Amino acid sequence: MNLDKIDLELISYLQKDARTQYRKLVELTGKSLGTISNRIQRLVDNGIIKEWTIQVDAEKLGYDLTIIINIQIDVKYLDEVNLHLKKIPELIAIYNVTGEFDITAIARVRTRSHLDAVIHKILDTDHIRRTSSNMVLRTLKEDFRVFLEDSS
Repeated sequence: MNLDKIDLELISYLQKDARTQYRKLVELTGKSLGTISNRIQRLVDNGIIKEWTIQVDAEKLGYDLTIIINIQIDVKYLDEVNLHLKKIPELIAIYNVTGEFDITAIARVRTRSHLDAVIHKILDTDHIRRTSSNMVLRTLKEDFRVFLEDSS
Protein backbone atom coordinates (compact mmCIF):
# COMPACT_ATOMS: atom_id res chain seq x y z
CA MET A 1 0.00 0.00 0.00
CA ASN A 2 1.36 3.40 -0.96
CA LEU A 3 1.00 5.94 1.83
CA ASP A 4 0.66 9.61 1.02
CA LYS A 5 1.02 12.71 3.18
CA ILE A 6 -2.57 12.46 4.46
CA ASP A 7 -2.10 8.83 5.57
CA LEU A 8 1.14 9.71 7.33
CA GLU A 9 -0.51 12.67 9.06
CA LEU A 10 -3.36 10.47 10.30
CA ILE A 11 -0.94 7.83 11.58
CA SER A 12 1.11 10.48 13.35
CA TYR A 13 -1.92 12.02 15.07
CA LEU A 14 -3.33 8.63 16.06
CA GLN A 15 0.02 7.44 17.45
CA LYS A 16 0.02 10.46 19.75
CA ASP A 17 -3.55 9.78 20.88
CA ALA A 18 -5.52 6.84 19.49
CA ARG A 19 -8.67 8.37 21.01
CA THR A 20 -8.51 11.39 18.71
CA GLN A 21 -12.02 11.87 17.38
CA TYR A 22 -12.60 11.97 13.63
CA ARG A 23 -13.96 15.52 13.92
CA LYS A 24 -10.66 16.62 15.48
CA LEU A 25 -8.77 14.91 12.65
CA VAL A 26 -10.94 16.84 10.17
CA GLU A 27 -9.83 20.08 11.88
CA LEU A 28 -6.18 19.05 11.99
CA THR A 29 -5.94 17.86 8.39
CA GLY A 30 -8.54 19.99 6.63
CA LYS A 31 -10.00 16.87 5.00
CA SER A 32 -13.64 15.76 5.05
CA LEU A 33 -15.09 13.35 7.59
CA GLY A 34 -15.67 10.79 4.82
CA THR A 35 -12.04 11.05 3.69
CA ILE A 36 -10.78 10.61 7.25
CA SER A 37 -13.06 7.65 7.89
CA ASN A 38 -12.18 5.93 4.61
CA ARG A 39 -8.44 6.51 5.04
CA ILE A 40 -8.39 5.11 8.58
CA GLN A 41 -10.46 2.09 7.54
CA ARG A 42 -8.03 1.44 4.66
CA LEU A 43 -5.08 1.66 7.09
CA VAL A 44 -6.80 -0.90 9.33
CA ASP A 45 -7.78 -3.17 6.42
CA ASN A 46 -4.20 -3.18 5.13
CA GLY A 47 -2.75 -4.01 8.55
CA ILE A 48 -0.88 -0.73 8.97
CA ILE A 49 -2.96 0.08 12.04
CA LYS A 50 -2.74 -3.25 13.84
CA GLU A 51 -4.70 -2.44 16.99
CA TRP A 52 -6.04 0.35 19.14
CA THR A 53 -4.35 0.24 22.51
CA ILE A 54 -3.08 2.24 25.47
CA GLN A 55 0.31 2.66 27.09
CA VAL A 56 0.44 2.05 30.81
CA ASP A 57 3.06 2.83 33.42
CA ALA A 58 4.32 -0.68 34.20
CA GLU A 59 5.98 0.41 37.46
CA LYS A 60 2.73 1.83 38.80
CA LEU A 61 1.16 -1.57 38.13
CA GLY A 62 3.89 -3.28 40.16
CA TYR A 63 6.12 -4.40 37.27
CA ASP A 64 9.20 -2.63 38.59
CA LEU A 65 11.83 -4.61 36.68
CA THR A 66 12.53 -4.41 32.97
CA ILE A 67 14.91 -7.09 31.78
CA ILE A 68 16.70 -7.49 28.46
CA ILE A 69 17.24 -11.19 27.79
CA ASN A 70 19.61 -12.34 25.05
CA ILE A 71 19.08 -15.92 23.95
CA GLN A 72 21.39 -18.16 21.97
CA ILE A 73 19.70 -21.15 20.36
CA ASP A 74 20.23 -24.01 17.96
CA VAL A 75 19.13 -22.00 14.91
CA LYS A 76 17.64 -25.06 13.19
CA TYR A 77 14.82 -24.64 15.70
CA LEU A 78 14.34 -20.86 15.39
CA ASP A 79 10.66 -21.07 14.42
CA GLU A 80 9.90 -23.52 17.21
CA VAL A 81 11.69 -21.38 19.80
CA ASN A 82 9.95 -18.22 18.51
CA LEU A 83 6.55 -19.91 18.98
CA HIS A 84 7.55 -21.03 22.48
CA LEU A 85 8.67 -17.53 23.51
CA LYS A 86 5.54 -15.84 22.10
CA LYS A 87 3.48 -17.79 24.65
CA ILE A 88 5.28 -16.20 27.63
CA PRO A 89 3.15 -13.18 28.64
CA GLU A 90 5.91 -11.38 30.54
CA LEU A 91 7.90 -11.04 27.30
CA ILE A 92 6.63 -7.77 25.88
CA ALA A 93 8.95 -7.74 22.87
CA ILE A 94 10.83 -10.51 21.08
CA TYR A 95 13.33 -9.88 18.28
CA ASN A 96 15.36 -12.23 16.08
CA VAL A 97 18.74 -10.49 15.89
CA THR A 98 22.19 -10.76 14.37
CA GLY A 99 25.37 -11.19 16.37
CA GLU A 100 26.40 -13.48 19.20
CA PHE A 101 22.79 -14.12 20.24
CA ASP A 102 19.87 -15.15 18.05
CA ILE A 103 16.99 -13.65 19.99
CA THR A 104 16.61 -10.60 22.22
CA ALA A 105 13.53 -10.35 24.42
CA ILE A 106 12.29 -7.63 26.73
CA ALA A 107 10.53 -8.79 29.89
CA ARG A 108 8.55 -6.91 32.52
CA VAL A 109 8.44 -8.60 35.91
CA ARG A 110 7.48 -7.72 39.48
CA THR A 111 10.36 -9.25 41.45
CA ARG A 112 13.60 -11.19 41.08
CA SER A 113 11.76 -14.42 41.84
CA HIS A 114 9.26 -13.53 39.10
CA LEU A 115 12.26 -13.04 36.78
CA ASP A 116 13.61 -16.43 37.81
CA ALA A 117 10.27 -18.02 36.88
CA VAL A 118 10.30 -16.28 33.49
CA ILE A 119 13.86 -17.46 32.78
CA HIS A 120 12.74 -21.01 33.61
CA LYS A 121 9.82 -20.63 31.18
CA ILE A 122 12.28 -19.50 28.50
CA LEU A 123 14.60 -22.42 29.21
CA ASP A 124 11.70 -24.87 28.99
CA THR A 125 12.90 -26.08 25.57
CA ASP A 126 15.86 -28.20 24.55
CA HIS A 127 16.93 -25.80 21.82
CA ILE A 128 18.26 -22.95 23.96
CA ARG A 129 22.03 -22.96 24.38
CA ARG A 130 22.36 -20.07 26.83
CA THR A 131 20.85 -16.81 27.99
CA SER A 132 22.32 -13.54 29.21
CA SER A 133 20.18 -11.03 31.06
CA ASN A 134 20.55 -7.33 31.78
CA MET A 135 18.38 -5.40 34.22
CA VAL A 136 17.38 -1.91 33.16
CA LEU A 137 18.39 0.53 35.89
CA ARG A 138 16.75 3.64 34.46
CA THR A 139 14.56 4.17 31.41
CA LEU A 140 15.63 7.28 29.56
CA LYS A 141 13.27 6.88 26.63
CA GLU A 142 10.68 4.27 25.74
CA ASP A 143 8.56 5.08 22.75
CA PHE A 144 7.45 2.38 20.34
CA ARG A 145 5.72 4.74 17.93
CA VAL A 146 7.09 4.84 14.40
CA PHE A 147 8.91 8.09 13.59
CA LEU A 148 7.40 9.44 10.39
CA GLU A 149 9.66 12.01 8.72
CA ASP A 150 6.99 13.25 6.32
CA SER A 151 4.32 13.85 8.97
CA SER A 152 3.64 17.09 10.73
